[in-house]
Formats: sequence, C-alpha cells, structure tokens
Amino acid sequence: MMHLAVRILDIRCICFPISPTGSLLDEDSANVSSPCASFAPMTLIDDSDRDAPAAVVSERTELLRSVSVALDHHNTVTHDTEIDAGVCYHLLSILQDAVEDSFDSEEVFLSVDSLSKALRCSDAIAECLLVDIGTSLLQLLFRLVEMNYRLGNTALVASCRALIERWAALEMNLDSIDNHHILLPFLVGAVNGTSGKETVHCAALSLQRLSRPAANKAMMALTGGLLDCLFGLLQGCFPKEIRVEAAEAVKNLAWECVPNKNLIASSSWYIEVLATTTKDKDEKIRGAAIETLVHLSSASTAEKVSIVEVDGLINRLLQIAQDFTERPDLRVSATHALACLICRETATALGKYDNLLDVLRYLSCGGLNNAPAAIQAAMAIKKLVTCSEKDSEFNGALVQTIVAIASSKFCTQVLMWASRAIRQLTLDGDSYRTSTMVEAKGFFTTLTELCKHPHPNVQRPSLEALEALSVNHGGSALVVARSKDIMTMLVETALREGQIHDALARRLAVQTILALATDPPARRAIASQQDVFVDTLTALSTFGSSKDDDTELRQADKALPCSRPCYYSVYVMHVLSALDCAIYYYGGNER
Repeated sequence: MMHLAVRILDIRCICFPISPTGSLLDEDSANVSSPCASFAPMTLIDDSDRDAPAAVVSERTELLRSVSVALDHHNTVTHDTEIDAGVCYHLLSILQDAVEDSFDSEEVFLSVDSLSKALRCSDAIAECLLVDIGTSLLQLLFRLVEMNYRLGNTALVASCRALIERWAALEMNLDSIDNHHILLPFLVGAVNGTSGKETVHCAALSLQRLSRPAANKAMMALTGGLLDCLFGLLQGCFPKEIRVEAAEAVKNLAWECVPNKNLIASSSWYIEVLATTTKDKDEKIRGAAIETLVHLSSASTAEKVSIVEVDGLINRLLQIAQDFTERPDLRVSATHALACLICRETATALGKYDNLLDVLRYLSCGGLNNAPAAIQAAMAIKKLVTCSEKDSEFNGALVQTIVAIASSKFCTQVLMWASRAIRQLTLDGDSYRTSTMVEAKGFFTTLTELCKHPHPNVQRPSLEALEALSVNHGGSALVVARSKDIMTMLVETALREGQIHDALARRLAVQTILALATDPPARRAIASQQDVFVDTLTALSTFGSSKDDDTELRQADKALPCSRPCYYSVYVMHVLSALDCAIYYYGGNER
C-alpha cells in the first residue's frame, strides 16, 4: 500500500502542476485560475504510525478539508483539468485507507465529498475516469451506504448516494467498464443480500440506468439471477421508490431486444408478476408494467401463446383499455398490447373472451373519445378477421362489430381499418363468411357508405370488397345487383373524374359492374331496374372512350398490378354483351 506521505505529495503536485520534465511549474506557467492553486504546502505524514497524535490526525483532516474547499466550484473545464491530473485516483486511495480505520470518520466523509465535487466535470471526462475506477469505487460506496445507514449517518449516506447517482447517470456500456464481469453479480448480490433499503435502492437505480443502453440489455438478462432479482423487487413489499426503479429496469430490458422479450415472455411467473403489477396504486409502477407488456406482445409466436394463456392477463388488459379513470396513454398501450397479441395461434383463444369484441367495439366507436385507442382497437378487429378460422361462429359477431364501428364514423383511420377488415372477409371467397356478411343487418348499407368516402384509403378497400362480392359467392352478387343504392353509387363512381385515386375508384366500380353483367341472375336484376340499367350501360359505354380516360386506365393498371387488365377493347366487348342481353330481356326472349 502506498504511504500516505506519497499520496499527499501527489496531491500537492496536482495543486502545483508538473512540467513534462518532472519539475514543478513556476507560478506564471501554472493555471492560477484553478482553485487548487490556493493549496499551501503541507507537512509530509508517514502512514506507518496508525496511532498518531491527535495533532497529526487533525493535520491530515485539515488537508482533506482544504481539498474539499478547493474543489467546491462549478467550473467544468477546471474540474476536467483536475481529474486529468489524477486527483480522483488519489482521493479514492485515501478513501480506501480511511475506510479501513472507520466507516464514519470525518476523513471518510471529506474524501467522499471531495470526489463528489470533482465529478462535477464533463460527462466525457467522468466516463473516462469511471470506466477505469468505477467498479472499485461503486463497491466501496455500497459498503459505506450499508454501514452508515445502519449507524444512522444520513449525511454520509446521502453523499455516497449522490456519487452512485452520478456514476449511474452516465449510462455506460458494460463492455467498456473495467471488471464489468463482477459488477452485475455484485449489484444482484446487493439486492438479494441482507441489505438495508438504501443499499437496495442504490442497486436498483444502478441496474435501471445500466438497462438503458442497447448494448447492455442482452448481457444483463443473461446474468444469473438478475431478472429474478428485479421481478422479486416488483412482487415484494419494498418501498415505492425501489419498485419504480425495478419496474423501469424490466421495461428497458424488454424494449427493442428480441432475445430479452422471448426470455421474459417464456416465464409464466414473470407475466403473472406483471399482470399483478398493472393493478399497483402507483401510476409509475403500473405504467411501466403495462409498457413492458406492450414490448412483450411483439415477442415470437410461441411466447405470445404463453402470454395469452396466463390466467387473468387478457381480462386485465381489457379492463385497463376501457377504464376512464386510467391515464389515456396507458389505455392506448393496453389496447395496443391486445392488438399485438393477436395471431393465428392465439385468435381462437382470444375469441373465447365474451367481452373482447364488446370492449374493442366500444373503443373503436369513440366510447372514451380517445382517437389513438380507437385506432388500435379497430386494428385489433382487423387482425381478428385475418387470423380467425373461416368457419368459426366468431365471424358473425365480427361482421356486426365491423358494421357498428363503420357506422360510428369516429375518425378516418378507424374507417380505414373497418374497410380493410371487410376486404379481408371477402378475399378468399369463402361461402360461410360471404353468407355471414349477406345476412348481417346493415352490412351492405354500411359498405355502400364506405365506398362513397372521399379518402382513398377508405374507399378503395371498400370497392375491392364490393367487387369480390359481385363474383357470385353465396348469392352475394344477386344481393348487390338488386340494391339500387349500390348500383347508383357504382355508376356515379364510374363517371367521376379527378385525381389518380379517382381513376382507381372508377376502374374498380366498372370492374364490379362488369362482374355483375356476366352473372345471369345479377344481370336480370339490374335490367329489371330500367333507370339503373340505362345509367349502367351509359357508364360502360363512356368509360375509356377518350384518350384521357385511356391514360387514366393505364395509370390505374400500374397502381393495381394484381388486378386484371381493363383497357378499352375489353369494355367494348362487355358493353356489347350487356346490350345484347338487354335486347333479349326486353324482347321477352331472355336466355
């Protein structure tokens, strides 16, 4: 161990800067603006005599007191210079020796206080320093916090904690810290050991700050006992400030780190703890638990199944989503978590919750006047349509829910998801789903209104759905053809001129009319409505007849590459076919 005399000499050399040759710089060359320049030469004290007279001990204490006073300023540049000169290394060495004698001496307090003041430096310099000595310093500070908390020395505990918070605030990458392999086990041990609440709080704070950098997340989650330690803090009867740090640490570890998401989500105990924590009285703890579940809801499919199977979790999310007393952003988060948990493997299990569609419909219709929550709920309904079994009885309730939210017209984004959900129902031409839509009260009225919507993201999916229904599946084409409102809307849309999205809508409208014209029962139904029939033929005969229209058609074809071609010659052929059918129909020679 270095003699105290040498350490004091080193401190004097810091106060009187040394030239590259090793000699003391003269006063003109020194940084006289530095408060350290006011240090007076001190008598060298030998470390060999631990039972030094009170006068000697007092002189040593006075030295540390003068260091503390000299460092008590807020000039960041000066502090950077002092640290570059090595002052913190010497203070740490003095602190280590002082702790060997006593945990609560004035020398210990002054050493800690001086380190705190020196670390008012810039973050870059502080990080360079603590990368080197941070682990050793942290272990020493935790030891002091534990012992002085028991001794009731609150001032020294607060000073040590301030240093720990300064270290934690830097949020350093673990890989860059010397002896980082012992740091995480040390912090876990500080929580799990017979520690006072101040020590546990400092450890939880340190883990929470270390969990923020992306580079640390996987390493921390794989550290033995660390996740169990954090979830134990969440579940235990610890003070609120400790549980807040634990909840934030768990949330950070689950954010943007797929391995961590899957690791946490695979444990039913972790999910049960989170589900219980969402009922916590403290808003910060409750909010962190809900946000963690949002992150976990995007885990892999197997983990989503595990989450959904945890007893009480889905009901808790549904309860939060519709709770008007809850914070609006947390209601949105709960709804988003529900939407993300929906996949083909979980749709059947989620469909068994009787209140699922009721809550989603309530939110989508603007029940809480919360647009983000309404959009998330509408997206969840669209995912249920995509992922549910085609022959499930759940489809009937889904169709009625879609009709309800589309009729509410709460906001454009909700209508967009409703129109996409209807299109999804019609994509595969499943006869069971088609018959469910045909039988649903108000379905075609709602679909017609969506087809008239001015926003292309609402109108286009609706027209695509109507076109699919016009290809005879379960009698839907005949229902479409018999509706004067639908046919009038199709004709008006086909004759509309405007921007490119109008061209797309015109094309879809004409394709729907042509699909109906090639189906004999539907064709007869159109022809029986003479005014609609004439308007339909007019639309067919005029669409694509000009050079400008042909340009629109080609643009529409590029925008809809998966649809069949619809150029002028195709329309002429179908118009002649429709006219031919009309002549036979009105002449009494219907085929």
